[in-house]
Amino acid sequence: MATPIRIKRSAVPSKKPTNSDLLFAELGLNTFDGRVFLKQDQGQLGISTRVIEVGAGSIIGKTIFVTATGNDENSGLNEIDSKATIKAAAAIALPGDTIKVYPGIYLEDNPIVLARSVSIEGTELRNCIVTPKNVDRDLFYVNNSCHVTDLSFRLDDGRDMTNGAAVISFQPLLGVSTDRFFDASRMIRYNLDFIAEETVAYLNSPDYPGFFMDSETTESFSNNVKDVYRAICHDITRGGNSKCIGAGKDINVELNSNVGLGSATIDALNFSVGIARSCINNILWQGTLVGNYQSEFTQLRDLSIQADSETGSNSDYGSCANVHSAIHSCVGIVTTIIQNSINGNTETTGLTTNYPGNRGLGFTNTIGITSAVYNERTGNLYLEAPGLSVVEGDRFEIRDVLFECSSGGSISTQAFPSGAYGYEFYVDRVNQNKSFVVNVGTSTIPHTYVSGGIIVDRSLGISTASYDNLSGLTTITAPNINLRVGDIVTLRDLEFSCNSGAGTTTIYPTGNNGYDFRVLDVNNYTFTVNVGTSTISHTYVSGGIVRPPYSPGVGPITQGPYIRNCTNFIPKSIGMRVDGFEAELGDKEDIGVTGSMSVDSFTQFNQGGIGVSITNGAYSQLVSIFTICDEIAIYTASGGQCDLTNSNSSFGTYGLYSEGVGDETTKSIYHYTGIANTTSQIDDDVIVVSEIANQRPYDGQALYFGELFYFVKGIRITNPGSGYVTPPRLTIDSPSGPQGITAEGSSNINTAGQVTSVDIIADGSQYRLSDNPQVTFNPPPSGGVTATGEVELFPIYYSIESATKPSAGISTIVLNQRLNNTIGVGTTIFFSRVSLQITSSHSFEWVGSGNTINPAKPALGGVVIQENEVVEVGGGQVVYTSTDQAGNFRIGDGLVANQLTGTISGRSFDQSILNKVNPLIIALG
Repeated sequence: MATPIRIKRSAVPSKKPTNSDLLFAELGLNTFDGRVFLKQDQGQLGISTRVIEVGAGSIIGKTIFVTATGNDENSGLNEIDSKATIKAAAAIALPGDTIKVYPGIYLEDNPIVLARSVSIEGTELRNCIVTPKNVDRDLFYVNNSCHVTDLSFRLDDGRDMTNGAAVISFQPLLGVSTDRFFDASRMIRYNLDFIAEETVAYLNSPDYPGFFMDSETTESFSNNVKDVYRAICHDITRGGNSKCIGAGKDINVELNSNVGLGSATIDALNFSVGIARSCINNILWQGTLVGNYQSEFTQLRDLSIQADSETGSNSDYGSCANVHSAIHSCVGIVTTIIQNSINGNTETTGLTTNYPGNRGLGFTNTIGITSAVYNERTGNLYLEAPGLSVVEGDRFEIRDVLFECSSGGSISTQAFPSGAYGYEFYVDRVNQNKSFVVNVGTSTIPHTYVSGGIIVDRSLGISTASYDNLSGLTTITAPNINLRVGDIVTLRDLEFSCNSGAGTTTIYPTGNNGYDFRVLDVNNYTFTVNVGTSTISHTYVSGGIVRPPYSPGVGPITQGPYIRNCTNFIPKSIGMRVDGFEAELGDKEDIGVTGSMSVDSFTQFNQGGIGVSITNGAYSQLVSIFTICDEIAIYTASGGQCDLTNSNSSFGTYGLYSEGVGDETTKSIYHYTGIANTTSQIDDDVIVVSEIANQRPYDGQALYFGELFYFVKGIRITNPGSGYVTPPRLTIDSPSGPQGITAEGSSNINTAGQVTSVDIIADGSQYRLSDNPQVTFNPPPSGGVTATGEVELFPIYYSIESATKPSAGISTIVLNQRLNNTIGVGTTIFFSRVSLQITSSHSFEWVGSGNTINPAKPALGGVVIQENEVVEVGGGQVVYTSTDQAGNFRIGDGLVANQLTGTISGRSFDQSILNKVNPLIIALG
């Protein structure tokens, strides 16, 4: 006769029954976790008696389901227990997880942040629709190795995206220091080998007597110096000192209480500060009276860098006192940790850990964790942290929670998080007792909380607030906050009194309209946001906190996010924004590009928006990008570059638009200067450059010599004039630059006797912007109006065909162009990354006809503006082959095959396709 099944219950989170708790045929039910257990024994198979969980198994790279009928309180781990929003699924998604979205319309409280290596897969492209709730913010933030596929993005309520919001973007880098600190970090990173090797060479020199290192110790010292300065690069740009404290602890482990090496390390780091200061301030370091302590590595400078506001110079040892002070403090943290160890004290005696944020000022406040329960099956971690203001969707940095676990047959205590999944986690649920749940990943081993743990508190207390119920404007003061107009802040727990008939007080925000607000005005520690109007006046009572914007960025992108088979219908949105600044390196090594992202099949009918924007040294591979009615289809600027294949730009204002270079006016990290080592004559195409350290010049850089000159790219007709019988002669003012050449042009007229355009015959050289050259047209022969025009200048950047590997900081460069003037010894050579689009098989249809689809259609009056198909501004380049709506084929601006006329035309020839065209005919014209 069968034994009845009995059920034993427990409501304790993560409690799992032991062998003694259950008999055979009994079930253990955890009503809090929704888990079922039974006792198993298969002695003949060598499995001892044990308690197992029903349905448990190794979950690596779990799938999280999202359906239109789901509930965000569900686990999401199967279809019938699905989440209701993608954001809730992303909150529990860890690297390797996949979010599977079923057909439906999902209104999302954007932005949605994806952890690295998380995928989102729609099950049917046009029926999996994602709609942003907040039109002034990006929809998805992606990271290394993310994958987004088979989704449609729509906004059908008549609103447009604002503030340059994108559908897909990198997780931003927010709460950071000013540009000058990033410049300093860049110069340290460029000179990392120089700083380290010069420092250890000093230790091995007679100037540091009584000390000598063998090659192994020398290499170790050099690596330690590099590690410290990488940590400094992070801390001076993000704020705080957490990386430097970590670097100091790591060095202590390596020193292993060796007092001699410890003291030498302190001396070495103190010595290195002077070298770093020279690098930051563009002063050539000289360690000894006759030169440097070593010759293998040389110093790199950037004489284009912004000048210090106090000294007015970018090459003064006294410049950037605040940056130098920060670096000195960072080094002092590391040396204090080493000295504490020498003295037998706790490593961090006298130090307080400061975490990134608040525009580089950092945060020192932490909130202690008093209880932690881990469910290894689901990955849920239940935490209690009294005093923490927490709601579902918050993201917190968690540190140093001690757990006991059995691994390898022994019991050990380990600190969580390990960093494998990072240190920041989303709050998936908040319980009535204010405990909350974060998902930290599953495990095969139970963990028991021991003690400790902190949550970094990136909030500041509010001292005063006032609310205007008619306008909705709220003015708040929070001492020590550092904000800018446009920042998004989080507000919590402000107490207001109001006259609603009961004379009650309320806690604001309620959360009904969210907790995040855009800063409209800033005056020191006082800022203004708009929280919405009310029919009732409110008076601030007390309390409240504000969290300034903070986000860690994505760091180096080693495996770019991949966007595939998606459509975007959101007006005025940026379909995909690839901003290299969000991938700024921090304490990581340079990989040659700041941020990359790839696309295959992304259709965009985002009227008035931008298809893809690539800026600040980032790179993208784009295949099958189809844009309709965009203001700009593909945009590259500030050193952004892309490869674009098999794509289309239809209607809209501009097609392929490339602007500028990644110079000192941008956030690109790829610009520096060298010095002409020899004289190069006009018309030479070879230069020798020195003082570029180990930076080998490459194709894709833009460079100029001493001063940036310009050529005449075109003449814009401002008044076509009248009464012309033949095209009038014109003259263009001469340039003022050395060995300059005056530009020449030839005008064209129409049958009405008006000047329609000017063909540039010779574009000239060595124009300065201050020349403000004018164009003068001859008057018509008998009466009429004289035409006028404006000269359009374009900067002269040289490009590189090849360059030798630097030796002692010297490289020989072969240019693609010949020099316009003689370059003397000692001339500064400025290097930056060109904004570049390399485009093949691109089709243009009715570009220039407008951003609204109906009037842009040719049947309804839409007119092509051919010159809007490819636009190069300020040194930006587009290298392309294309076909337009008339079937005309172009190879760049220099070669056009016209199907209607049957001709091939170029800068120096014009031939009929009906003739036998061969290279000789083309060459002869």
